[in-house]
Amino acid sequence: MHDFGGRFPDTRQGLETLKGVGRSTAAAIAAFAFGRREAILDGNVKRVLCRVFAQDGAIGDKKFETVLWDLAESLLPAAEDMTPYTQGLMDLGAMVCKRSKPHCYACPMAEICLAKQQGRIAELPRKKTAVAVKEVALYWLVLRDKRGRVLLEKRPSGGIWGGLYCVPCFERLDDLYERAAAFGVAVEDLAEGDLVSHRLTHRLLQITPLQANGVAAAAAHGSLWANAAEYGLPKPLAEYLRRG
Repeated sequence: MHDFGGRFPDTRQGLETLKGVGRSTAAAIAAFAFGRREAILDGNVKRVLCRVFAQDGAIGDKKFETVLWDLAESLLPAAEDMTPYTQGLMDLGAMVCKRSKPHCYACPMAEICLAKQQGRIAELPRKKTAVAVKEVALYWLVLRDKRGRVLLEKRPSGGIWGGLYCVPCFERLDDLYERAAAFGVAVEDLAEGDLVSHRLTHRLLQITPLQANGVAAAAAHGSLWANAAEYGLPKPLAEYLRRG
């Protein structure tokens, strides 16, 4: 109320500043309530545009979304026709140009629909191709000294958890065993903790913690004994340490 002088915003841009109101919703309100020439682009409208104009991009792809917004805006009628146009477009997508079993026989756009002419109704719109997720095995060396402090070291700036403090992390068990030995911890003194799974965008990390308590050795190799709660740690490690 303060930002708009006690009045409800009557433009898409103003409506978008309201919490929970996205571009398409703001455009619909602006078109229906205030006759603004604003394009809507919900899921139903995307489907109509992709089929009528045979748009071959993938829904969810940011560049293709921009193409659809530009297309939707190029089709806008005069301001006085915005309400029936917007309602008709929404109804067309919701009741006629359905995702499966569309009613092409009843569609007012059937004669100019490129997807229908090309026999591609079932193909369009295309979904964004799922990215293959690579599974990566890692090993944490979780050492605690007699005061309960955890051995931490700063991660390299590049790569996973770049720049954060973390327990020593390895791709090969032999490397972990070698580091443990440097702190006077034998292989047989390491206890295996519960497997930690952590999903990144294109990778699934499967992390096996190997731990030992009461370690007496001084910190070395650029590491330090620390109260883990005082450091910004990778989320899966922080959660693992909180569980004990």
